[in-house]
Amino acid sequence: MSASPAVSVIVPVYNGERFLRQTLDSILAQTFHDYEIVAVDDGSSDGSRAILESYGDRVRVFTQKNLGAPSARNRAIGEARGQWIAFLDHDDTWEPDKLEFQMSAARPDDDLIHAEARVIDGSGAIIKYAFSHPDDPPETQTRLERVIRHNPIYVLTTIVRRDAIEKVGRLDPNDRFGTDEYLLWMRLLASGCKARYLDRIVASYRVHGQNASGHHTRMIYGELYALEALWAEFGRTFSPSVARAFHAKIHQLYYSYGWRLLDDGRNGEVGACFRAALRHKPLSWKSWPCAAASSVPGARWLMPSVRRLVGEGHIVSEQNGWYG
Repeated sequence: MSASPAVSVIVPVYNGERFLRQTLDSILAQTFHDYEIVAVDDGSSDGSRAILESYGDRVRVFTQKNLGAPSARNRAIGEARGQWIAFLDHDDTWEPDKLEFQMSAARPDDDLIHAEARVIDGSGAIIKYAFSHPDDPPETQTRLERVIRHNPIYVLTTIVRRDAIEKVGRLDPNDRFGTDEYLLWMRLLASGCKARYLDRIVASYRVHGQNASGHHTRMIYGELYALEALWAEFGRTFSPSVARAFHAKIHQLYYSYGWRLLDDGRNGEVGACFRAALRHKPLSWKSWPCAAASSVPGARWLMPSVRRLVGEGHIVSEQNGWYG
């Protein structure tokens, strides 16, 4: 692990003692050796800090008060010395040749390389053999339109040039909805960076009941936050096909979010969601009765009938590939 390594592995940690050793050991088992580990303890109240420090100089450890994963990742990027940045959360693991495989495949015009991951449970048993659906595999050259429609870039499988990250300004520290990396990928692509997919499993994403991505209502809100932030920054530069993909996805998310809020008893916010869905897709016949019935307090009793009429079914957040 040199003073100027090729890769800096970023590990944000918050109360991760249950799986942290497995995560760190999977990094230290890499067949590629020119890397450093930069871990940021984001205000943990468990034994995470002691575990990190037990690795001595094999892990560079920094601490901060609890500010969320985006802030912890940004702090680690700021401390990193590598030309490439790789990410691994405190409960996930890598295959032993993950870095060697991706670094040997890197081309001069690659800004981001991503690959495939499996899903495992708390004991390590496989739940899903691959994030990507075989009927809708990722593109070899990943395009912004595809990432908006259904994100195929999974943070634990990526390596990203540090210069590219600095070009767009790192992660959004205000995004505490689990979609900070999703916004980063879209900003990179919107700014002209190149992303490439390698069809091979290089990591395992662990599902254990406490993942941020397990709360689908929150994740849908996070997708809306990320997409609207992207539009505010880059919308005027979108091609017609990217703009169509954006409006279709925003419509889908607001439509589903409206139904989820209704089920959660947050009736005062439901009408605004269906009206927002209509603004992005005015010809959606399903959104019209939903917007009408939910916007008039005296008509909200009609919502069960509207639901039967439109055949509504919830979608779950798809930004990180996990359909939980």
